[in-house]
Parts: sequence; structure tokens; C-alpha cells
Amino acid sequence: MQGHLTLYLLPEQTLLSIRPAAQMDAAKLAAVVRAAFEPYRGRLNPNPSALAENAESIGARLAGGYGLAAVAEGGIVGCVL
Repeated sequence: MQGHLTLYLLPEQTLLSIRPAAQMDAAKLAAVVRAAFEPYRGRLNPNPSALAENAESIGARLAGGYGLAAVAEGGIVGCVL
């Protein structure tokens, strides 16, 4: 499939697919971004701006025409925005 990359991660042999992100992914992508930066809440001053991401802010980034979603075991596990 064009625009789709599949990788196998060792040692678990987990299938990881990289695909273009869609507007319908915005809420899930925002949740992944917030989860990635949550450990830094209160440890950095100011807190990372990524903690304020939401479906609307991610959707606006996607509207710019660029975003990738990393998918494993049927769920979004990472992104590039």
C-alpha cells in the first residue's frame, strides 16, 4: 500500500505500521502526545506545552497536510506532527 510502512520490532516481533494521520485520529493522537509528556508535569518549568494538546489543536496541525500515526495491535501508539 502506498504511503504505508510496516516494521517488526524485536524482540517481541510486534508489528508497527506507520501511516498518514487523518482528522479522525486527532483525539487519539492528542491522548498519545499528552501521555508521552505526562511524566514531565511539574518537573519542568513551565510544563511542556504538549500537555495542553487536544483533538482541536491536533486537528489544526493535521489540516496543514502533515502528520504520521504509528499503529500497533490496532491502536495508535505514536505520531510525528
